[in-house]
Amino acid sequence: MKWLKLLPLLLIIICSAACIQKSQEYANSYQNITADEAHKLIQSNDNLIIVDVRGCKCSYNREHIPNAIWNTNPQDFYGEKKDLLIYCQTGVTSVEFCKKLVGQVYGKIYNLEGGIEAWKAAGYEVEK
Repeated sequence: MKWLKLLPLLLIIICSAACIQKSQEYANSYQNITADEAHKLIQSNDNLIIVDVRGCKCSYNREHIPNAIWNTNPQDFYGEKKDLLIYCQTGVTSVEFCKKLVGQVYGKIYNLEGGIEAWKAAGYEVEK
């Protein structure tokens, strides 16, 4: 009968441990990568979502990295399990976007340093 009194305490401990474990699965940082590293990542990672976070969709419509999607709302990715490659025009907006994703997604978060400008300067293609 004494163990019945301890049952609620045991359940609290188990639930707490599960919550701690779950929070440790979230990405706790993001990684800045060069255009060359981003290109290699795109070629090798089938579990990657490429996200254009430039403020105006007209910029995306004009040109974007192949297979990228346009989205400026980090909350749309909360809970995402796939890896994310985030870019903007020059790499400033994307850093802020990445910071908002830290602790909210399960996959890895990559920021393209220098944005699409660095991508084009490295000679990689864009699509319309």
